[in-house]
Amino acid sequence: MYDRILVAYDGSAHADRALASAVELVKLAGRADLLIATVIQPDDGEEITDSIKSAVAADSPRERHIRAEKLLARAEQQVSVEMNYETIIAEGWPGATLVDLAKSRHCDLIIMGSRGMGAVKSLFLGSVSSQVVKNADCAVMIVK
Repeated sequence: MYDRILVAYDGSAHADRALASAVELVKLAGRADLLIATVIQPDDGEEITDSIKSAVAADSPRERHIRAEKLLARAEQQVSVEMNYETIIAEGWPGATLVDLAKSRHCDLIIMGSRGMGAVKSLFLGSVSSQVVKNADCAVMIVK
């Protein structure tokens, strides 16, 4: 089935359902590794204007990192102790970062929610799930 599964986790209800689906797949596979990743977006970028940037990236890098740690701690509560899993805090634009992470970690499946917490940004840059589906070298499961 799958040997290494990457779950994109941002704390949204869709991400919670994606994680639950990943946990079930790992239980079925019996031996799959589970990587739970959250992505911290950069606080500057050429793709967005200053007014949009201030709405999307209002927190300091330190605050975003603390929030990411809390999100992953919450995610860990949904994972069985017997599972082989790892939590990852990555930095960058979510779509590209998740694709790169899956490739560098040799994942054969990415599971993510159909919508996350970045609604304002997705209006201007396209949805993260669309970017991942388009660019990933492995299978992608989108959970509603």
